[in-house]
This record gives sequence, structure tokens and C-alpha cells, in this order.
Amino acid sequence: MMSNAQVLPDLNDVVTRPYWDAAKQGKLVMQRCSECGHLRWTPQEECPECLTLGGEWTELSGRGTIWSFVVYRRALNADFPDVPYTVVQVELEEGPVMAARLLNEPEKARIDAPVHVVFTKVTDDVTLPNFQLG
Repeated sequence: MMSNAQVLPDLNDVVTRPYWDAAKQGKLVMQRCSECGHLRWTPQEECPECLTLGGEWTELSGRGTIWSFVVYRRALNADFPDVPYTVVQVELEEGPVMAARLLNEPEKARIDAPVHVVFTKVTDDVTLPNFQLG
């Protein structure tokens, strides 16, 4: 559990709120442009490809491969004192790349290793998507 509320997402942000609501329900979602179909990460008010406003929230498979990773062996922030921990960049099956923690066997992180999303309840209101190998 995180120790400091300032590292939690802003649940009042109208652009990102649907993402956090879906994560709380155990779903990984991203915006898809209703004009050009571009699937985008991070949530934004307009499509970075065609500049169309809005977009539809689309549920993703939650499967992907490790595109890059880093192992933190020193606490760089007092809010994350438990080291070591591994942060991965995951290329999702649907295309976008997103960052999250690797929870199981982080010492086994390897480029192109298959992973799947798991959800970690942090507070009653915040659930974070993380990844596990396999």
C-alpha cells in the first residue's frame, strides 16, 4: 500500500477518470479515436493523430510483452521505500506501450517476455494496473 496520498491519481480529472473507474473494476481500457481509430495512451482530450476531440473507451486484453524495464535498487522517492522493484514498459497486444510495476519474480524480467495485467487495490477508490510474467 502506498504511504502518501500525493502519489495517487487525481480522480476528479474528467479526462482520466474513466480509466481509473475501469481499473477499479479490473478492466484495462484506453481511448480509441472515433474518427481515425487510433488507440492512444495516455488519456487525452484529443487524438494525437488526427486532432479529433474525444474518443471511445475500449477494453483491452491486458496481454503484452516487455518492451523495456528498469530495476530500482535504491529508493529514489520516500513514497516508494521497498526496493528493489521493477518497472516495465509493456507493448500491449493492441499496440500501445504503457509503464507499470512488474509484481511477480521481477528479477526474471526480460525483453519480449510475455506479461498480463493484474490489478492492485491501493485504497478504496484507487486500483492500479500492474503486470505479471506469464
